[in-house]
Amino acid sequence: MESIKQPHSVEAERLVLGAIISGDEYVISKVTEKLESQHFYLPAHRIIYDSVLELYKNHKPIDAFIVGEELRKRDKLDIIGGLTYITDLINVDIISSAHIDEYINIVYGKFLLRRLISTGKEIVKMAYDESKSVDDIIDQSEQLIFTVKDEQVKTGFVAVKDMLPEIIEDIEKRVELTRSKNRAITGLETGFYELDKKIGGLNNGDLVIIAGRPSMGKTSLALNMAYHISRNVGKSVGIFSLEMSVNKLIDRFISMVSRIENRKLVNGYISDDEWDDLTGALSDLNKVKIFISKELRGLDVFKINAMARRLKAEQDVSCIFIDYIGLVSPFGNSRVRSRQEQIAEISKAFKLLANELNIPVVVLSQLSRKTEQRDTKRPELADLRDSGAIEQDADVVMLLYNADFYKQERKDPSLTEVIIAKNRNGPIGKINLTFNASCTKFENYVETEEYIDMDQLDNFDDNAGDDFNVS
Repeated sequence: MESIKQPHSVEAERLVLGAIISGDEYVISKVTEKLESQHFYLPAHRIIYDSVLELYKNHKPIDAFIVGEELRKRDKLDIIGGLTYITDLINVDIISSAHIDEYINIVYGKFLLRRLISTGKEIVKMAYDESKSVDDIIDQSEQLIFTVKDEQVKTGFVAVKDMLPEIIEDIEKRVELTRSKNRAITGLETGFYELDKKIGGLNNGDLVIIAGRPSMGKTSLALNMAYHISRNVGKSVGIFSLEMSVNKLIDRFISMVSRIENRKLVNGYISDDEWDDLTGALSDLNKVKIFISKELRGLDVFKINAMARRLKAEQDVSCIFIDYIGLVSPFGNSRVRSRQEQIAEISKAFKLLANELNIPVVVLSQLSRKTEQRDTKRPELADLRDSGAIEQDADVVMLLYNADFYKQERKDPSLTEVIIAKNRNGPIGKINLTFNASCTKFENYVETEEYIDMDQLDNFDDNAGDDFNVS
């Protein structure tokens, strides 16, 4: 196996070296901008390239004789084959600056293949290390592969005039959105206008937290966002649910889209009229690109991150939802640490994942019982359960509050406050949404002139009914 030569192109390397030793300033700047000595396969070529770089950095002239003298001072001229080898480089049959980009790409491409081979060997070595868990090895292997993939030449410049058409088109889209829907956003639309205006949508690289006490609608809000992003924005979405099975989540999607009460779907009590709504919902859901993890409890942060990387590579997901952080297992060696330290580690890992994949990662979280010890029951940022690190890592924190749940007031039981307790790149505050819990449907809130509490209708006598106008 070791006798097999690694990928390389001596000819391309010679053409690159010959081009820069010829002294063309334009070619030298282009090559040195994109290639490093490690990208060359032959040790002699690495030595020659290092010498040329040294001359170039010190603003010295470059030709075959000067490069040879530089190598002589380093006692490396004989190692590379003497001055004859250098002069042979510039006597290559064709050295064209017009083709230099292609030569560079060949040299760099061969280097990437060699890196891939060495990475594969490293993965094999890890696989033989029984001191590591399988999950750790898989996660580290995927990170190594993605490192090779991302190790592309990203240097260079772009002319402002070449970018203007794209920038103008982007501005026009934002203006159109602002005028048509009274909002301007920089990230993915959530489907909730006032929320998008506050946070600018779900932005790439952001860790977004949706938190609340049980039964406040955290999962429902996340599913509503996921559906809107896929159905109306046209993007793929990934969901990791550690609390509900795939079937139950899909039941919720069907209930949300069809507006059929979830209990009816569970019990099978669906009327003939509702069958039409069900058929329409199934048709809509057949068009979305939402991918749900089949695994439930026991998913640790390594496995979630590894699966997310694969989902990004295979389906190009634009957003990931994780429900919820309290059920995520820590790293394999974290059993002896406090839960606060474990949550801090998990939170940091999800923020790094958002940055690595350059997509928003939305994580659901419970709030502590301290919320219910207050008279108002209204949640605060400090109520994030188990760790203040979540608050620190998050770019946006949304806290859900429904006053009717606590019987605090009866103005509108369907009204849910979304308290934006943290917004790294914008204002904090709150917006109102309407929540139909029976079909797990969140909608933009429209305030009516008067809300009628149906429980109070029993207090009206028959005569009073004539004076009560229900429009």
